[in-house]
Amino acid sequence: MNAHLRRARRPWPGPLLRGLLGTLLGAAVVLTGLVSTGSDALAEVGSATPSPTDEVPLELPVQVAVTAVSPQVLRPDGQLAVRATVTNRSDEAIAEPRATLRIRRFLISTRSAVEEWTGFGATDTAGTPVGQPVVLGAPLAPGASADVEFLVPAGDLLLSSAPAAWGPRGISVEVTDDGARVGLARTFTLWLPAEPEASVRVSVAVPFTGEALDAEAATEPTLPTDDTIERLADLLEITRDRPEVAWALDPAVLAGLAGPDAPPEASSDLSTAASDADARALGTGLGRAAAGRDVFTLPAFDPDLAALAHAGEQDVAATAVSLAGAAPLPLLGSPPRTDLAWPADEVPDHETVALAAQVGARTVIVGGDGLAALDLNYTSTGRATVPTAAGEVAALVADSTLTDLFTDPDSTSESDASETDPAAPTAATGDPAAQTTPATAAQRVLAETAIVARERPSDSRHLLIAPRRGWSPDVAVARAQLAALAEAPWVDLAPLATLIGTADPAVEREALPSEVTADRELTPSAISSLSSARADLTTFATLVPDPAALTAGADAAVLAPLSVAWRADEGGRADVVQEVATDLAARATGVSVVPGSVLSLISRSGFLPVGLRNELDQDVTLQVSLVPENRLLVVDGPETITVPANSETQARIPFHAVGSGDVRVEVTLLAPGGAPVSEPTSFTVRVRADWENVGTAVVAGVLGLGLLFGIGRTIRRGQTKTRGASPAQIAEIAEITGPPPEKS
Repeated sequence: MNAHLRRARRPWPGPLLRGLLGTLLGAAVVLTGLVSTGSDALAEVGSATPSPTDEVPLELPVQVAVTAVSPQVLRPDGQLAVRATVTNRSDEAIAEPRATLRIRRFLISTRSAVEEWTGFGATDTAGTPVGQPVVLGAPLAPGASADVEFLVPAGDLLLSSAPAAWGPRGISVEVTDDGARVGLARTFTLWLPAEPEASVRVSVAVPFTGEALDAEAATEPTLPTDDTIERLADLLEITRDRPEVAWALDPAVLAGLAGPDAPPEASSDLSTAASDADARALGTGLGRAAAGRDVFTLPAFDPDLAALAHAGEQDVAATAVSLAGAAPLPLLGSPPRTDLAWPADEVPDHETVALAAQVGARTVIVGGDGLAALDLNYTSTGRATVPTAAGEVAALVADSTLTDLFTDPDSTSESDASETDPAAPTAATGDPAAQTTPATAAQRVLAETAIVARERPSDSRHLLIAPRRGWSPDVAVARAQLAALAEAPWVDLAPLATLIGTADPAVEREALPSEVTADRELTPSAISSLSSARADLTTFATLVPDPAALTAGADAAVLAPLSVAWRADEGGRADVVQEVATDLAARATGVSVVPGSVLSLISRSGFLPVGLRNELDQDVTLQVSLVPENRLLVVDGPETITVPANSETQARIPFHAVGSGDVRVEVTLLAPGGAPVSEPTSFTVRVRADWENVGTAVVAGVLGLGLLFGIGRTIRRGQTKTRGASPAQIAEIAEITGPPPEKS
């Protein structure tokens, strides 16, 4: 009986146990919306894939490109639509291709978990199947493509409707052949059961910089190359309809696009004509899209501030800022701001920031891991303060992950771009066959910002996206990312000025390095040669009444090889440096001392003649300085002389001789301010100051002897005439000479 009772009682726990298990399973489904994923998360039921491994990623034969995730933000009453294109990249047909939509229901609550999901390999977990698989119905031939679409009501995803459950979930499109995975692409759906209480501000700044210019192209506005025009046109296309996106412009680019005032001459070269038209269209587009936007001008010709800082050339940097402020920018209409510095290196050193502050910058953009927040478990506002001797500088700290996704959406958040190539893309990880599309790129930035908003719901943060110079964007991808940010309920796409005006959150950050020199940075000696040549020309130009005629374009020529763009071509830059230095030195010539022969001086004072030649087409006013090598000859000081244009003249320099001997005299031509404008020349002066005394004595002696001789001769003649004369003759002589005077 006991056995019978036991047999009779066995069935009753079954329904209860099944009900209990069902309840627990339902609760688990609800709780999955509140559980974060991690590397140790269990694979979902129905996933036929192993756990993540550290092996080299396997490239699957079928490439899967997710072309649409709609809506981008899914609500409980909506329907998730996912479209994808599958392409057989192998040499063999896929006999029974079948596509499945999968979801990982765990709430992704950290940015590292987002990175983990996208970094999973081709054979790693892909989520739980949802909805019905799509059977392609025919073998997929090599090179062939097919489109698939999944429509799943939001309720079928079994996600929690609790307000706290909002956020990103990992989804994937898997392609199998006879049950084996042959293709996979991962992305995200953004689940929003209720309006989020938190929000995050995002600002975007885009650099509009051109190619490296030589001295001639820098001096005269030059049409940018076709590649540059195309790249800048892409940047305009991305940002045209987004006035919240700030621009940082090199004035030289705008000058090149504006071109000469006169209309271009007709050309039979169709490529040239097309370039002119493209440049005009780009310039017009920039002018129209600049309205209502934060526009900043970089220092003219986008000089390498780090190189200038390490060379101690503050004056050159100040010149670049001054040129940028004075440049006519008719394309923009209203004057742009000039207080932004954007160093070439993602993480500038403190010397670079200090130089920027010295020349007027009050804001600097810092990328990479510069000024990284310490010991934080959330994403801080990208705003810091860098103290310098010239005052505090507002540092706008770019979010490295969002910036990398914007610059190169196939990259991971860990950028391996070297400092020598700021535009170098980062290395992709995960499934090599996966393809980033506008849809997946948009969902990724939404996932990143959603997590930031969730981190501290009561604390609104402000992030910065700042792509690198030379960025050649995928227009469709970038536009999709900006559109997603602009439309996301938890994102406020804000102007850059808003971030600049945001209070420093005062979190502890890593300090900027004191001094770091990039490998391809222009050397201090090269910069010094340019600076010295420019200074010499400036001094020389003070000789003439119209200095600008001599210095025209000199500043632009000096700044040309300092452009950040030249970092990519060290050899070409060295040639330009030499070209500029030689040209400036040649301009500071044309006035010289006419060579003379040995000069003999026999007096103790007088004037030394110095021949001067002026080959310029302007009169020159200069000082002639004579410096004897010893004290036998004394020159009072420089004499100011004006030499007419294209002529020669002779300067007469006062001197005093204090002895006799041969004296080497050095002649230097000086500017009115006293700075030398020529290399010293020299000539020999034979000083015979004693000869003047000897000559005087000799002449005096000769004259004295002549006088004595005449007196003596006269006396002798008088004695001869009267000696032995008759009384009558004596009386005749007395009559001629007259009677003697009477004695009083």
